[in-house]
Amino acid sequence: MNYKKKLLISLLLVLITLTVLFAEEHKQHCGKHFPISEEATSSESICGTIQIAENQLQLVEDSTQVVFNLIIPENLEIDLEKIEIGKKYIFSGKSSKSGFVVEKFTIYETKQAGGNHFVDSHKCIACRLCVNQCPEGAISMVNGKAVIDQEKCIDCGICVNGNGRFKGCPVKAIQQK
Repeated sequence: MNYKKKLLISLLLVLITLTVLFAEEHKQHCGKHFPISEEATSSESICGTIQIAENQLQLVEDSTQVVFNLIIPENLEIDLEKIEIGKKYIFSGKSSKSGFVVEKFTIYETKQAGGNHFVDSHKCIACRLCVNQCPEGAISMVNGKAVIDQEKCIDCGICVNGNGRFKGCPVKAIQQK
């Protein structure tokens, strides 16, 4: 029985590794993934630092450093004076070929009073997927098991819910308190 369990876990790890290796390159956006296409996609979120280039408000996405032109529709009542250059924001909206069409935004709070996620060490299979996907580096491996540093965790939920191709912990070892 123990041999079969080890074999099954090994096969699962090989499948996960192959999926990661052969998956199309993707972008992380505040825990969600969306393609850049000619037509606007469904509403998603993107986070990063604000800058201005050639009189265009832009967002430099945190994890990929991709620059997006922010498109703010005229009917959207956003006071542009409230957006501060160099600060991090989370924008909700739709991606299009010409930029990111903003529906709403909020300042990105980088620190919270500890995270609300934990790892059930009995379920963890040490696949390291959560370690590689955590945008804050809050997850590490200790004695062959994932551990979440509660001081670094910002409760983005990527480890549980995923961010596009990564669907969250494959064995549901990470849970919310």
